Amino acid sequence: MKKLFLTCFCCASAVLGARAQDEHIVIWDNASAPTSSGLFGPTVIEKEVFVANNNVAELFVYKAEEPSGRAVVVCPGGGYHNLAIGYEGHDMARWLADHGTTAAVLKYRMPNGHCEVPRNDAEQALRIMREHAAEWGYDASRVGIVGSSAGGHLAASTGTISDEKPAFMILFYPVITAEEGKLHKNSFKYLLGKDYSPEEARNYSLEKRVSALTPPTLLLLSDDDRIVDESAGQQPALLRGTQTQRREGLDPRLPHGRPRLGHQARIQIYRAVATLRARLAGTILNRKNINQSFCKTI
Repeated sequence: MKKLFLTCFCCASAVLGARAQDEHIVIWDNASAPTSSGLFGPTVIEKEVFVANNNVAELFVYKAEEPSGRAVVVCPGGGYHNLAIGYEGHDMARWLADHGTTAAVLKYRMPNGHCEVPRNDAEQALRIMREHAAEWGYDASRVGIVGSSAGGHLAASTGTISDEKPAFMILFYPVITAEEGKLHKNSFKYLLGKDYSPEEARNYSLEKRVSALTPPTLLLLSDDDRIVDESAGQQPALLRGTQTQRREGLDPRLPHGRPRLGHQARIQIYRAVATLRARLAGTILNRKNINQSFCKTI
């Protein structure tokens, strides 16, 4: 394994805002990782919540104050072109940690057409979280993964393609299918390269990669989402092949509509939306035993 650089931070950066992470791990860069995206140069931070041109994989760990025994790797979205690391990363991780789940935000490398790069980072993040389970206070067999949008595609790829699988998956409005006419084109352009082949698309059309080994999945979608559209995509097909599939109605205690939980959230309410999304997932996780697969449309 590559040498890990482990440091603790006591203050928050502009991107992190409120509570600072408890641990920061630099996993590797394009020079030391098993695969390279070909991207170099400085990482660019835009509008305090977006990260572009990322070519160094890092983990920001928020430890649970009252541990439930679970932990997750959190994969922000951004179309495999940038990372919405604020509201789809740190904000969600803080809430999860405050409510019993140790959460590690994965700042994964942008693929730049090298599809294996982000998945390598996610697999290594899962290994690191399992290795530190006793030290950080959770069960190594209960390390799951959370992903939003393209980060949901990355998270789902670990549960379908990878050998290093998570214990469970929580997918918020994920990109799933690469089927022509239904896919999110930009995500696959940046993941596979602009001239990708039909075979490459099939390999990363994750509804086709589900097997009996795919872990229990909590799938959360918004029926007003115009970027990742539940009705046009193949999200429910992701659940086929798992032991049990059940479609849940909306919990009446959770608000609908405002703020929106899909891609349409306005910039000024991102943090509120992140908290609401994390609370929804946390409510279901704490109420269910996560031994089934769930599909929830919100």
